[in-house]
Amino acid sequence: MRQSADPQLRELAVEFHNLVITLRRVARRVVRSHMPGLPSSESELLALVSRSPDIGVNDAARALQLSANSVSTLIKSLVARGLLERVTDPADRRAARLRLTAAGTARIRHIKRRRAAVLTSAMEELTEKDRKSLKAALPAMQLLLARLTEADPGKGA
Repeated sequence: MRQSADPQLRELAVEFHNLVITLRRVARRVVRSHMPGLPSSESELLALVSRSPDIGVNDAARALQLSANSVSTLIKSLVARGLLERVTDPADRRAARLRLTAAGTARIRHIKRRRAAVLTSAMEELTEKDRKSLKAALPAMQLLLARLTEADPGKGA
């Protein structure tokens, strides 16, 4: 991707990025405050396995942008708590595949419900005009995501 010469566009990009990161961080913190005992890194691994059942450890590490050792530590913790299971890969008996347990699936459902409730509650505080503005911005944000995904060197992970 090339860098734009338009300083206003660069400023918009920086402001947008900072806002999205902060919004995500604060929303996560609020959701987690009602769900003690599950660090965000473990929650992210559960969510990834929910989206990609039977994902391998190395692929999970790439997707989460963590070392394989770090992901292995997270896996051990989640397996010990009964939220995740390691299954031997039938094609390569040295490799493991990850799957959610019933408890892990229930935990992900709970996280999603809690996240929806937190965001819905916050959006209820907005004016109707602001909610319409957010809705109107969604297609542009989805297009931006598609452009970034095309340029993502790790998109195959």
